[in-house]
Amino acid sequence: IGTSATIETAWEILRPGGLALVIGMPPGREKIPIRAGGLFLERRLAGSVYGGSNPREDIPRLLDYLKRGEFQLDSLVSEELPLDDVADALEALAAGKGARHVIVNQR
Repeated sequence: IGTSATIETAWEILRPGGLALVIGMPPGREKIPIRAGGLFLERRLAGSVYGGSNPREDIPRLLDYLKRGEFQLDSLVSEELPLDDVADALEALAAGKGARHVIVNQR
């Protein structure tokens, strides 16, 4: 999960020669303190954008899985909020509360 504390912990517990792949991004200007000595143990820290996916191919495939009931999307949603509460969802996101908040436009 993309918090600086999680990334720092992943670096600290990484075995020599290991790779920590960061999924999720802390605020762009936030600095992550890591001990330089780990570099000499051939540890690696990397980030991933969309898990290395190809959206043009992967999104239609995921939609097909969803239609066939092979992909359970509901379990990935932490909370559904009305459009009026979008500020609350952004605050929760910034605080690292919940995995996914879905904004619902209720008419």
